[in-house]
Amino acid sequence: MRPTVVKRYVFIGSVASESVEELRALGQSVRDAILTAGVGKVGLEGATGRLGVRFFTLVGDERFNASLREVGKETIEAQLRTHISRAVIDATLGG
Repeated sequence: MRPTVVKRYVFIGSVASESVEELRALGQSVRDAILTAGVGKVGLEGATGRLGVRFFTLVGDERFNASLREVGKETIEAQLRTHISRAVIDATLGG
């Protein structure tokens, strides 16, 4: 009956400025699907997130924290920015 401590790790990154207007036109579920696909490509484990218009947020467990350390925070943000920009172009062009 003792309380259980659950650690959650949060990572907040910015979206490339040229993608903001296109992201604004997409629904939240489409934006979240774009982010989820990017998380898999970057190799992060144990993470979920939300893609807003200007920022993205990732939340995860110990596996996520280990992935953050292994891949590197700057690398993660840069790779996700690139993925988001490409995915937004594809989504707006219907591809």
